Amino acid sequence: MKTKIKTVLKTIWISGLSTITKLLAQTLRADGFKDINTIRMAFIEVPIEYLLINFFIFVALTILFIFINEQIPTYKLIKGVVYGLIVTVFWTALRFQPNIFENFMQNLIDIIVFSIPMIIYGVFLGYLASDKTTTFKFSKKQISSLIISLGWLLIHLIYMIFVPPAKGQIFNYIIWLLTASIIIGIIFGFFYQLSLKCKYNTLLINALIVMVMFSSYYAYRFSIVNKFDLMLFIRVLLDIISVLLSIQFIELYLGRPKNSKT
Repeated sequence: MKTKIKTVLKTIWISGLSTITKLLAQTLRADGFKDINTIRMAFIEVPIEYLLINFFIFVALTILFIFINEQIPTYKLIKGVVYGLIVTVFWTALRFQPNIFENFMQNLIDIIVFSIPMIIYGVFLGYLASDKTTTFKFSKKQISSLIISLGWLLIHLIYMIFVPPAKGQIFNYIIWLLTASIIIGIIFGFFYQLSLKCKYNTLLINALIVMVMFSSYYAYRFSIVNKFDLMLFIRVLLDIISVLLSIQFIELYLGRPKNSKT
């Protein structure tokens, strides 16, 4: 019981400090809090919505880390940093949509602004990491990443037919699709391999990973733009569905290893 209470308290303070770190990093952006709702309190304006959304994002990411950190093949204090870097690379891949070559310097600054608090967050996660670890090696003929990458790419190519990119952006959009599909395939292929050794149900833990990773990014984007975008919401669903269907295909086509959980 005491261990669970300590875990909850650690999750809260890690999420709280990480939210404050992200808030401070946001001031480095050129637009700062221009498009973010703030509430006037005493002598300062506080972005309450931004704080709450990002706090719950960190809570969700931290809970996910608790589930999978034993399978991350590295030392205890490094596990959180590795996890933070994975989230950073994943969010960066989505962040470039669809203008990968436009406003490059501003995009680079945005990446740095996001990366710094995520690395600090990863350091904090070291306090929650388990001493246990596993030896990582690819199984299932090393093609899980390829299948996930192709599945995500296929869904987005279909989406592009119905919702074409802006005029003059087709080449950039395709470059982004190819780059993002490779990154997404590698990341979720890696998570899938970890889940095979997890003590929890493989499909359920993968569903949790996919939903938390994609939903947290789009929630972060909402906290900055602060308006509901129907097309963005559709992309969230397509992203989640494409990766989950790819993982289901892997399970059915390649078969489940004997030591994995059903």
